[in-house]
Amino acid sequence: MFVILFVIVGLWGWGKVTIVFSDWHLVEPHWEKALKEAIALFEQLNPDIDVELEYVSYAEKETKYTTAIEAGVGPDVMHLGPIEVSFALFASRGYFLDLTPFIEAEGPGFLEAWYPETIQAVTYDGKIYAMPGDFMSMILMYNKRLFAEAGLDPERPPETWEEFLEYAKALTRDRDGDGIIDTWGFGAVGAVDPGFQLRFSPVLFSFGADYLSQDYKCSALNTREAIEAYKFFVELFTVHKVVPPGVTAMTPGKVREQFAAEKVAMIISSGWGPPIVKSIRPDVNWDEIIGFSHIPVKAGTDPRYRTTAWLSYWAINRIPSILKRPGV
Repeated sequence: MFVILFVIVGLWGWGKVTIVFSDWHLVEPHWEKALKEAIALFEQLNPDIDVELEYVSYAEKETKYTTAIEAGVGPDVMHLGPIEVSFALFASRGYFLDLTPFIEAEGPGFLEAWYPETIQAVTYDGKIYAMPGDFMSMILMYNKRLFAEAGLDPERPPETWEEFLEYAKALTRDRDGDGIIDTWGFGAVGAVDPGFQLRFSPVLFSFGADYLSQDYKCSALNTREAIEAYKFFVELFTVHKVVPPGVTAMTPGKVREQFAAEKVAMIISSGWGPPIVKSIRPDVNWDEIIGFSHIPVKAGTDPRYRTTAWLSYWAINRIPSILKRPGV
């Protein structure tokens, strides 16, 4: 984020100015606080620049930015992701400022801080139109305390989906003794939400399935492997009952809340998981409780592990505020 803000600093040539910064994380309390602290530091380092915050929901950001930029307005700095949803479309329409001259001005070695694949992902027609944000893979996050209570080894997470189901059944239980199940083995994202695809894809891949055929000419979701992956995932709720009720309304945020409340013992997450859970219940020593492992695979499948990776990016409006000023 700071890199893209400092690029915009290079556009200012006079007086005190205000730039508009938009990020879907601003509507999430655990991220809003961190972003405000970072922006306060930026303003301290750049006293001639004030940063105005623009709040936008995750689901609405692409539509809102498209409409605004087409009208010649919109935020100066915007956070978008995942990369495959909007970058090529926005870059091809000329919505973003070309950052290549600013990067070249930094001299050799500037881009070494990023994986080459992430820079390639924000390159269009030979020009860099954004800077990569968070780049991380999906993993299995689990509660060691609940594992121990259920008689499972906290240092031995499940390696296969067969083991995962056994663990999930053991973890689904009545913890307070009132005869009603109050803790479940797995917290699943089931809402129509971009977070579902990100979390289900590792399951699909680990069964040896994929979304497209190897020649990329047709869907591969009707293959035996894909059907088996979907069946396994759905039956965690419908047959095995190791997922809490209301799964079709569960977004990533709600599932993390379930994990923080210790209502679910395992979730598919990423690097965002721990800090969000800690912010929900800061009184708990999560560093001793949270465990991490790779996503399980189907027994007997290709031993090479496959998962999904998330990549977001920061971009500057093609017409920054400084160029919208009267007389410019």
